[in-house]
Amino acid sequence: MTTEDRIAIAIPTYNEKENIRKLAVTLVDMYPSARLFIVDDNSPDGTAEVVQELAYTYPAIRLIWREHKQGAASACLDAFARILPDETFDYIVTMNGDLSHNPADLKILFAAAATNDIVIGSRYIDGGGIENQSWLRRVLSKWGQGYARVVTGLPIEDLTSGYVIYHRDILGRILMQLVRTEGYAHQIEMKYLGHKFGARIKELPITFRAHHEGSKADFRMLWEGLKMPLYLRLFD
Repeated sequence: MTTEDRIAIAIPTYNEKENIRKLAVTLVDMYPSARLFIVDDNSPDGTAEVVQELAYTYPAIRLIWREHKQGAASACLDAFARILPDETFDYIVTMNGDLSHNPADLKILFAAAATNDIVIGSRYIDGGGIENQSWLRRVLSKWGQGYARVVTGLPIEDLTSGYVIYHRDILGRILMQLVRTEGYAHQIEMKYLGHKFGARIKELPITFRAHHEGSKADFRMLWEGLKMPLYLRLFD
């Protein structure tokens, strides 16, 4: 069994009808033996219908449909709950469904996955970057990264990246201790716990292409992103 036979990819979607077809077909072409777990929160634009149509053509695609919008972090956890019991999967990928994460970068990330437990697609190391993002969001993001690094003491530049490959063993350990949070807090905590458990962590540069700016963050998520680093530092 090759590495490509042992891949599961978790993709949260909400109103991604225009993007998910291109992304899913690209991933299936790249990794024919991988399985895609696409979690849709009852998108009003018909994203779930597109995914279901794709699933008829591509058996590797699984639709996980949820009646209410619950967020990307919750979507990934639901995907993990279906992936981890299947011991044929060794590598679990999380990525966005809006093409902000370039699927071509997976080749580079997987090259490091054989010798690392967590591989992060990083916007904030040399060679990484962000396109189509306002200066205000860019400043807030950089400030948030710096704040989280200082408070947690983690040697990771992109703590909120959602483009990540986990080895199944470390992901299972992380999920056993994970606090159920959304947004930035969820990404920070996942990486914090991986580091705590001694995971070999590698960051590689990616270019993030921002879409739907402003639609995926709210005050509650930002507040959790501020609280979680303090919680981890003081109470973990």
